[in-house]
Amino acid sequence: STLNNLAAALSGDGRLKEARPYLEQSLELLRQFPSESELALRAVINLGRLEEEAGNRKQARRLFESALDSEWFSGAPAAIRLDVLYELAGFYQSTGKSKLAAPLLEEAESLAAASGDTLLLAVALNRLAVFYHSVNNPWDAEPLFRKELELRKQLCGLDHAEVAACCNNLATLHASLTDWEGAARNYRR
Repeated sequence: STLNNLAAALSGDGRLKEARPYLEQSLELLRQFPSESELALRAVINLGRLEEEAGNRKQARRLFESALDSEWFSGAPAAIRLDVLYELAGFYQSTGKSKLAAPLLEEAESLAAASGDTLLLAVALNRLAVFYHSVNNPWDAEPLFRKELELRKQLCGLDHAEVAACCNNLATLHASLTDWEGAARNYRR
């Protein structure tokens, strides 16, 4: 954890070369403790992000994919498993491989639903809906945005910024379909 935090501080300061050895050392130590799945997966994610930021896309992809396929993944809490799925899906999207991202985001929605955690599910629904909207599939995005809106209302109440953001997402989606009435209705919410 301390090595991860030190690496994050160095990386945040733009000192990628200095951060890498700390993350690698952290991973090496964590391999000795299979029960530390959350810390290990965070270290892999952080190292993958560092490699991506340094322009080493192949290495970043290998790390993100290894996190998904590792023994740590199955034993980790739902929240960290979702982070792994989101990281790999985001990587695929950023490299123009959206078709590889879709199944990961769909798996994330299923995992979040199975976790019983309403907030995790709302986030998963949002990520999948935003993805569908970004690949010009608003018909699959709309019901997901609606489900997310209902969950956010339950979690936060009607007068919360998260609820407003959901309404804005729905309004933007309707506007993209030239459904001005639907857009206006959601903007007014």
